[in-house]
Amino acid sequence: MKLLQNNFQIPLLNKDQIDSKYPDDLETNQFCILKVDSYDDVKDICSELGNVIHENDVVTQTTSRSLSNSYNALDFHTDHHRATLIGLYCVRQSTFGGETRLIHLSELLKFFSQEEIEIMQNTYLHEHRIFENDPENFPMLEGRDGEYNVYYSYWLAKKNITEKQQNILKKFKELTHSIKPIELKLKPKELLLFYNRKILHSRTEIREGEDRLLKRIWIETNN
Repeated sequence: MKLLQNNFQIPLLNKDQIDSKYPDDLETNQFCILKVDSYDDVKDICSELGNVIHENDVVTQTTSRSLSNSYNALDFHTDHHRATLIGLYCVRQSTFGGETRLIHLSELLKFFSQEEIEIMQNTYLHEHRIFENDPENFPMLEGRDGEYNVYYSYWLAKKNITEKQQNILKKFKELTHSIKPIELKLKPKELLLFYNRKILHSRTEIREGEDRLLKRIWIETNN
C-alpha cells in the first residue's frame, strides 16, 4: 500500500501556558504535549479534564507478561473503551527505542467504503475486562455521519468472526503499517495527552536492559 504523509504538528507547551492553552490544542489536534514538573501536577491536569479511572506504571521488565511492560514493539491499538483520554507522563526514557507512534482514525477510514464501515460497526472484539461490569465484547467502530470512535487491538479479535470481518481486520492492520504515523519520543517531564478512541497508538521496540518508565492515566469524560 502507498505510504501516506499526515499533516499533524506537535504543540509543545511550557508550564505557564498550560492552564490557558492546552485544552484548545487538545481539541484541535486530538493530542498535545505538555511540560509538567511533577506527577502531582499531572494528576491535577488530568482531573481537570475528567474522571481518572486508572493509573499504572509502564516500566520495562525482562520477565513481564504484560506487552506494555516488555521490551517488544507494540502494534497499533486503543486502550479500554471507557478511557476517553490517555495521559502518558515520561519519568525515564530509553536511549534506544521506545518511540511513541500515533495514527488518527480519520486517516484510516478514508480507505474504507460505507459498507466496510458498517461491517466494522458489527464486528465485536474481546473487551479488556478490567472494571466491574465490563462487557465481554465491544464493537470495533461506533458512530455515524463521519464521526466515529474506534476500539481496536489485533490480539482482541474473536475466533468466530466472519470471513468479511476477517478481511476488514486484515485491511485495517495493513493500513496502520502503511500510513506514516506521527512519531515522537517523550522526554522526562513531558506529558502526552490524546483521545484514546480517535487516535491509535503504538510503540517501537526498546533495547533490552533500558530503564524506561512512563506513568499511564486513563481519563473518562461524559462527552
